[in-house]
Amino acid sequence: MGGTVIFVQAIWRFEHQNDGGRPPHKRDDLRLHRSQLTGWLKTFLCERAFSLGQRLLAPLRGADIFYDVSKTCFNCEGLCHRRCLVPSATPAIHFLRKHHVDFIEREYRYEEHGGTRVSARELGVDEHAVVKTLVMEDERREPLIVLMHGDREVSTKQLARQAGRKTVTPCDPAVAQKHTGYMVGGTSPFGTRKTLPVFIEGTILDLETVYINGGRRGFLVALSPQEIARVLKPTVVHVGLTT
Repeated sequence: MGGTVIFVQAIWRFEHQNDGGRPPHKRDDLRLHRSQLTGWLKTFLCERAFSLGQRLLAPLRGADIFYDVSKTCFNCEGLCHRRCLVPSATPAIHFLRKHHVDFIEREYRYEEHGGTRVSARELGVDEHAVVKTLVMEDERREPLIVLMHGDREVSTKQLARQAGRKTVTPCDPAVAQKHTGYMVGGTSPFGTRKTLPVFIEGTILDLETVYINGGRRGFLVALSPQEIARVLKPTVVHVGLTT
């Protein structure tokens, strides 16, 4: 308990070093402020990461580095009010570069539970051209990926029949993250932790350009669907339902 109090006091002083705030020191005070501890910790770590990163990357300016200090930190959700170190290349981007895929990075302001409706609106594109990456599982709990138009839903009965499974159901978010390595809202079919079977709605391949998640929230890549077919070799299905 004593160590926790000391840690909270240290974070409090960092956060309120200029406003004369009294750090919590009693059990009741700690209980009241514990809900803010996560915010303080994120702030503290992001500020330190920024300062350290600036020093380490200063000699490398203009070089091909793996971190971009010009992007807003997505770990602290803006709590640090600074520009922090954000990975410039997700596993998905590394995968696309490794396979010599031509793509354009498109970032937008992510909204919780906003889905493809928000990404299409923010990027000014047709939601039909935004491809969502859905992680599902069969009767043996074996995972699979389904690529579907943003404005369509998946008929799991048709998918099971066309994929040769008895049943197909959406995967639990925590389990999906374990399979793919990506958090919900930032799931990409490229560079997944495990190699998973991929199924793609056939009409996606008829489009000239599609927008698909690049491996983190608020980040899509624009590319030809033929490139998706080339590098992922997905099974074509027709399981889309108009919403």
